[in-house]
Amino acid sequence: MSFTGVVLLGSCAAASLFLSAVLLFSQRRRPMNLWLSIVSLMCGLWTAGVASFLAYPESRQAPVFMAVYYMAAMLIPFSLFFFLHYFPRKIGISKFEIGVSVVVALLVLGLVATPGALIREVSYDGGLSVSLNESGYALYVGVFIFLSVSSLFVALANVRDVRRRGEAVLARQAHKIIIVALVAMVGGTTFNLFLPMAGVYTLIWAGPPFAAAFSMYIFYVIIRQGLFDVRAALARTVAYTLMLTVTVSVYAAVLFGSSGLLFPHSDVGSVQLLFYIVMALILLASARPLRSLLDRFTHNVFYRSDYDSQKTMQEIAEITASEIDLRQLVRRSVDALCQSIQPEYGSFFVFSSSGKTYHYGKNLSGKRMHAIYRRQMRVVETRLNELPHLMRSNNATSVDERRMLDRMNAEVVVQLTLRGEHLGVLFLGGRKSGEQYNNDDMQLLRLAGDELALAIQNALRFEEIQKFNHRLRNEISRATRDLRRSNRELHQLDEVKNDFLSIASHQLRTPLTSIKGYLSMVLDGDAGEVTPLQRQLLEESFTSSQRMVALIEDFLNLSRVQTGRFSIDRRPINITDVVREEVDNLRSTAETRALQLQLIVGKDIPEKILADEGKIRQVVMNLIDNAIYYSRPEKRIQVRISRDGANIRYVVHDKGIGVPKAEQPRLFTRFYRARNARQQRPDGTGVGLYLAKRVVDEHGGDMIFRSVEGEGSTFGFTLPIELPEKTTS
Repeated sequence: MSFTGVVLLGSCAAASLFLSAVLLFSQRRRPMNLWLSIVSLMCGLWTAGVASFLAYPESRQAPVFMAVYYMAAMLIPFSLFFFLHYFPRKIGISKFEIGVSVVVALLVLGLVATPGALIREVSYDGGLSVSLNESGYALYVGVFIFLSVSSLFVALANVRDVRRRGEAVLARQAHKIIIVALVAMVGGTTFNLFLPMAGVYTLIWAGPPFAAAFSMYIFYVIIRQGLFDVRAALARTVAYTLMLTVTVSVYAAVLFGSSGLLFPHSDVGSVQLLFYIVMALILLASARPLRSLLDRFTHNVFYRSDYDSQKTMQEIAEITASEIDLRQLVRRSVDALCQSIQPEYGSFFVFSSSGKTYHYGKNLSGKRMHAIYRRQMRVVETRLNELPHLMRSNNATSVDERRMLDRMNAEVVVQLTLRGEHLGVLFLGGRKSGEQYNNDDMQLLRLAGDELALAIQNALRFEEIQKFNHRLRNEISRATRDLRRSNRELHQLDEVKNDFLSIASHQLRTPLTSIKGYLSMVLDGDAGEVTPLQRQLLEESFTSSQRMVALIEDFLNLSRVQTGRFSIDRRPINITDVVREEVDNLRSTAETRALQLQLIVGKDIPEKILADEGKIRQVVMNLIDNAIYYSRPEKRIQVRISRDGANIRYVVHDKGIGVPKAEQPRLFTRFYRARNARQQRPDGTGVGLYLAKRVVDEHGGDMIFRSVEGEGSTFGFTLPIELPEKTTS
């Protein structure tokens, strides 16, 4: 065998065996990795057997070398068959398939191991001569092709599965695996099955490189899909190799060196035996510290660019909890993410409800980066709805997405949305280390994006409140200049403004504290991975922020009442639908408090009446919300809408705490709350019922109220039926 052939086969064998070791030392010991490790191991043994047979065809061990490479060759399609049941997606494998595959493989391995059943004679008399058992060899070839074709059918099923799921990139890679497998099968069977059948054994060295290339290509695809942490496997492989080398070298040097000095005689006595036992115990005791030392060394080599994702999330949580200013919130959050992940640049766009777009860039200086920013800005302005929620460029499922990301020079896109509202988009360039974004990076960005979405929404709402306050102060200043003779009214307006601002600022803290508490639970690991519990906690936080917005809206309406700008916009509405929608919206809130919400709709209710839908909806919601919060668990809240003569009658009846009789006359006044209500719900404001009465009065209706302390209450209203005028053509 030529020197070139020896080098080629030796390289293939070493590469396959090293790949097998890397897979075995992986911390992610999935069945997929284990079966691929067996494929690589068999490729290495097959190559080593071929090389040994060709290098020493005249030795007595030549039949053994042949048996080794024929056994290893048979186990390659066998292990590949099981590997493809786990990659790229796990598919079911029946016990019958397992049984048939194992029995067939064992029979063939037994055939190879039986002298004369496959190989009758190997001779070398100036030239290599191999005599085969034709029937046995035909059986071997048939089983090999059967297992190979079965593996290809499994691979085709995988391709159809990932295409059906819409995973275009993975489908293309699985399709390439089939092509590479076909090439390897044709090459292997030609040089190692069909040519030997014709008596040509001098070219069997050409088959193993095909199998080695095939296993390495699959390994490459697994790494690209993020299904295998190659750095962890390499670190563990290097650590264990170093540990074994250092331990054996040091132990051998100490043992033989000291043994030669202490025990020069060749006879092994009891003292020398005791010495060997002590040395073995020392070796055993030093193995764990040595492994820890080498693990730290390899970690520093392979994980220089690593970071603590939990620490990063804790830093993000502290920023979102402490910052309410939008610019500071965005700047500090992007800086924290870029400090950990180390991208080439970070580009963050934030959208306000007024249509204004804010931008913050990290490492975006220079003409090239400015051009990238302009392209990103055009995409944000024209194709925002087409951007994915979270995606890295190598997972783009369409050519259009890939081109768009390449045009923006973005490796990762994180879109911040909350209940359909677009709040911002974060673009990240490639990592400075040159590594791909892995699953841990994407998990961090997903969690950080969800938390930032809530924080940015609160910051935007706070900014709107500040702008409203500024406008309110300007209006009061103009009113002061125009109405100098109305000092008393001016002082009253100023007092209402101060009350509003004070209470609004105070109530802002309650939802924010709730958000901080729930998100802190997620960060502390109480909810574990992304689970239904995490989603529940985030939804609770969102509900709190929505409550904050509703409270501010109440205060705005109160301010309009005091300033004389409170007006009713009557339009045709379906009041039954309004009530039904509000009951459906609050049903989940009632269920979380172990309450049953029942809606009863009466007959003969007009399809349309004239009323201000927004304000009536607020009154309907407020009365149900009060019943939920002031009712005892395991009770029923009954909501009824009906027609009462010329009026619409709406009532909410609960079995709650009730209102003390002495306090009932003041119940509908501004900022007043009963004593037991303050104890039950300390965060109330006392403006809901006041505004409800004002809305009903402006519609020409009357409030309904009955209550017995400790037994329950009935709140509601009547509205006169005012039908819209019919248009005639």
